[in-house]
Amino acid sequence: LVLTLYFAGMSATTAASRTGYALARDDLFPASKWLKMIYRRTQTPILCVLLVLVINILLLSLNLFSSTAFAAIVSISTIGFQI
Repeated sequence: LVLTLYFAGMSATTAASRTGYALARDDLFPASKWLKMIYRRTQTPILCVLLVLVINILLLSLNLFSSTAFAAIVSISTIGFQI
């Protein structure tokens, strides 16, 4: 179960950071200049990956303050994924 959750999380992070990079590459974000920069050593958009991680951490830490708000966000995103 833990391995499945780990790989599902990594897959979601990869997909979200690739989408963010594609949007930044097309200059759709206010900070596209920085988000579309590629880290030469690993050839990855490291700032997009970090942005996705920060957003994930903020959304997951919402559960510490309000479990009702967290449940609402999870249920809305589940409906969106099913559609």
